[in-house]
Amino acid sequence: MKKMDSKGQGAMEYLMTYGWAIMVVMIVGVVLWQMGIFKMGSGGSGMSGFGAVKPLDHASPSSGNINISFTNAAGARITNIAVSVDGISVTPSVTDVAPGNKFTAGGAVATVCPTNAETYDASVNVTYTNSITGLGHTGSGRIWGPC
Repeated sequence: MKKMDSKGQGAMEYLMTYGWAIMVVMIVGVVLWQMGIFKMGSGGSGMSGFGAVKPLDHASPSSGNINISFTNAAGARITNIAVSVDGISVTPSVTDVAPGNKFTAGGAVATVCPTNAETYDASVNVTYTNSITGLGHTGSGRIWGPC
């Protein structure tokens, strides 16, 4: 009888060890996926990062130009809006946005869709002032998509 108990214990230890290892690999995979590490090819567009003011949609309709639509999810009116893409300032459509409203920004950015590029991957910074607190904020992240 003792021989059967040790085989059962060995099997259980084997299953538990591999179970924990598989769970750790799955958690790491989900974290990397959420960070945008697995974005593939020119088929899709996306974004990662940002804060209360974030992109809703973005496109690069022609080489060297970018258009981005943002939403104000800060819960307060935001003012003094400035947007930069890859360190180059682009023009926002307005500089004062009520909570829940949208605005756009766009302009020429040479690093977006250079000649013969299939995709773009750009760093975006949005600076603004919360009108209730008077504090300045910066939201930053990445956007990518097909040229």
